Amino acid sequence: MNTFLNARNKFNVERSKMIIRANILNNLKLEKAQISKDSLMLDEFFNISRHSDLDLLQNLVKDITPPEKYDNVYLKHLYKDQDKELILVWLQNKIPVESHDEHLESIFILEGSCDCYVDDLFIQLEKGGYIQIPLNVDHTIISTSSKPVKAIVSLVKV
Repeated sequence: MNTFLNARNKFNVERSKMIIRANILNNLKLEKAQISKDSLMLDEFFNISRHSDLDLLQNLVKDITPPEKYDNVYLKHLYKDQDKELILVWLQNKIPVESHDEHLESIFILEGSCDCYVDDLFIQLEKGGYIQIPLNVDHTIISTSSKPVKAIVSLVKV
């Protein structure tokens, strides 16, 4: 039994180190990320997570604004290839219930606050908040702030 616990602890320590390394590398990639002035797109994809640096993300997209008037949701693709997308999103009211069977969706809130309903789970997010939506799970997001919610959304094909 003791050998099993030692092996499990060693596995957990190694897994934690891998996660920390991955988060450090993603934040380093984010530090170097630049949006092309011509296309307002990134050359390279980076993952977002609960450990993403809010200040770096806000600085990266500070010059991108939505049109003065838009209907509920405005999307601006920052990166897109056949397997991955990074989207800057402004939400005024509500995202209708949706589910994804091919993409893991992650959301990092840059401004505002919202209520997230993921299956039968209720989560409140505000600036700096993060959520990852599992595959094939109904979810919706409702803005709860006076200004639109501004978020970076990642979709990664699995």
